[in-house]
Amino acid sequence: MPFLPLFIVIGIFLAISKTFQSNQPPLRSSVSKDYDEQLLNQALIDYIAHESRSKNSSVHGRKTHYKVEKQRMNGKRRP
Repeated sequence: MPFLPLFIVIGIFLAISKTFQSNQPPLRSSVSKDYDEQLLNQALIDYIAHESRSKNSSVHGRKTHYKVEKQRMNGKRRP
């Protein structure tokens, strides 16, 4: 039973820290939570817009590539 005093000290420490935590007011107010939520929403909107733009530009790039290849192939067929 050499560890019994250690367990008692740890238990007392945990009990004291728990009581101090419950006495402290919450650190974050609802205003900062709303602000964080707005930032998260804006970041999500920006990400979706960026992905949409990059997807559209790659589709546009493929169409342009297809038109250039088609013109190139039509140009080779004409003597």
